[in-house]
Amino acid sequence: MVEKFKKGGQAFSLSLGGERLILRQAVYFALSLGFACAVLFETASPFACAWAAVCDYTLTPSVLLGGCLGGFLRLSGVSAVQKTAALAVVCFVNTLLSKASFVRQTALVRGVNASLSLLLTSVAVMAAQGFSLDGVMIGVCEALLGGGSAYLFCGAAEAFPAIREHRTLSDGARIGLLFFGCALLSSVEFLSVAGISFARFIASSLVMASAQIGGIGCAAVCGCTLGFSLGVFDEVPLLGGAYTFGALFGSLTKSENRLPKAFGFFLASGIFLLLGDGGQPQIVPILLENALASILFLLLPESVWKRVKETIRIGSDLPQAEAMKHLLLMRVGHVKKAMGEVSMAMERITDEIGRYEETEKLNEKGALVCDQFRHMAGVLDDVVLRLEEDITFDTAAAQRVEDALLSFGITPKQVVCTRTDGKGRVEINAEKMKGGVSRAALLGELEKACGYRLNSPTVTEREDGTSLLFDERPALNLRIGHAQHICDASGLCGDRFERFADREGRQVVLVSDGMGTGARAAIDGAVASWLFARLLVAGLNTDSAFRLTNSALIAKSAEETLATVDAVRFDLHAKQAEFFKAGANFSLIRHGRRVAVVGKSSMPLGILRETQVDETKVPISAGDIVLVMSDGVGTECLEQVKSELVRYRKKDPSALAERVVKIAKDSSPQAHCDDITVVAVILG
Repeated sequence: MVEKFKKGGQAFSLSLGGERLILRQAVYFALSLGFACAVLFETASPFACAWAAVCDYTLTPSVLLGGCLGGFLRLSGVSAVQKTAALAVVCFVNTLLSKASFVRQTALVRGVNASLSLLLTSVAVMAAQGFSLDGVMIGVCEALLGGGSAYLFCGAAEAFPAIREHRTLSDGARIGLLFFGCALLSSVEFLSVAGISFARFIASSLVMASAQIGGIGCAAVCGCTLGFSLGVFDEVPLLGGAYTFGALFGSLTKSENRLPKAFGFFLASGIFLLLGDGGQPQIVPILLENALASILFLLLPESVWKRVKETIRIGSDLPQAEAMKHLLLMRVGHVKKAMGEVSMAMERITDEIGRYEETEKLNEKGALVCDQFRHMAGVLDDVVLRLEEDITFDTAAAQRVEDALLSFGITPKQVVCTRTDGKGRVEINAEKMKGGVSRAALLGELEKACGYRLNSPTVTEREDGTSLLFDERPALNLRIGHAQHICDASGLCGDRFERFADREGRQVVLVSDGMGTGARAAIDGAVASWLFARLLVAGLNTDSAFRLTNSALIAKSAEETLATVDAVRFDLHAKQAEFFKAGANFSLIRHGRRVAVVGKSSMPLGILRETQVDETKVPISAGDIVLVMSDGVGTECLEQVKSELVRYRKKDPSALAERVVKIAKDSSPQAHCDDITVVAVILG
């Protein structure tokens, strides 16, 4: 916990929309005024100094003015002067440290600033008036409480950006946010109407809300913290136990029905108060407050709770290590499955096409074995790099996804919800799915559980179950169409087209061209495209996929096996297209009314043991068009294709691909015949 805050410790800064400086100053003035009004033991007021220690130094005027005004409203005489002096010292040190380059403002530094400022000013006052045991004890407690409060306020400073960005709150952020709320409620504990406390009414409402949002663990912690903090200020010791007892009983049901939660909280907390000391005059107002809070809890519409759950993502009590273990097992399993498929495919291909002669095997066996070991090392590097990614686990969303799957009769084995580089993902391992499940309905329920739109799943069937992979739907979308012209009279095309999503949810368009025409070219193109696609789907990066595919083509048969690979990977979240070409033809991309040629010379796969791949990254936006073409589209028709691409205004990629195939066919020399494949991608 300490290390987590040390890494943070950022200044408290609420986002209030752009450059609204006056509004920010007013909000910080009001918060500082409220914290200064929270008085403990009649003279102790630590929260204002703690608040000043964690605020951005540019807001010092409003923080200092609000704290001084609150101190003089709630305190009098020497106590008010001492708190004003301590507040001034905190603000001065905070400003000095914020501008200094030799020290970093961590949560610990901010806590020490608040604690020492309160302690030193308290010692100065006692030195002038005389020391007493009560005064020393109150001064030390106030200093410790002020330092601890500043330390925990830094956790709240971490929580607010996480809420804005819809990230799951860490343990430190949750504790800091809860303590921040307790301090705010303590500042208004003196406000009441006919004995009904405004602070206690809000506290009991928050306890029931935490039961609805975060479950029994969250509700128990919230009830205990709010109850005991307000109990100290209101001098009602039983309040902490009543809120905790009510939170536990109100959270026993896991259903979304709020009536059992409200009834359980009111009944359990009321019984605890009446059995504890029903004769206290505060008991009846507290019961009325709990009743009013329960009614408000029931009357709020479901849309409010849905919005709150989407905004505040509270992780469950399951350790993240368990989620990481499941993720590791799933990803290694995908790689293992891919390696098994490659091995079986190579055995089938070898049996069908023929084996090396023994002499050739002896000459090349050593080199091929070395290559395979080197490529497998690269595969393991890919797995390690993927596990080192900055991944946020949303265990609360995973629990909601499990509940949604069970409602459709699907038994989940493992569910992992993650967020990497701002992209959400849901990975599910489930028992064999039975027929009759509506994918559209399932997708809708999972979107509700996750809080964001999802793409259609990538489904992988295994002997022991089914894997489902859902990715967050990006802002861009794409339409893909393709067309082919087969040159060989046998009807077998040497070009192979594939479209799929890799393990990161990025869309990949792949064209592989086996050298020549006819059956042999068709086999070479199919082998190259199939292997390369399966490896990317398994989670390998493009370098490893190219190396393994190249080795497979070399080892496939004694005869020369050549194939080009032309892959375009679209990252619709990052708005970027990556072109990977191994001996492939040029591609075209239209942006506005400009058309750019993508691609440089490179070697096909299956010739050299080392791969030579041309890689190009291009930014993309809505309205762009990408053409991926086999070498049947030659340079002799390049200008015609460019002109057609500039003029094209329809949204039908298949029609565009057919038009380009016709242009290439009409432009090719009569003596030259080659298969033609064109893939058109329109971004929207």
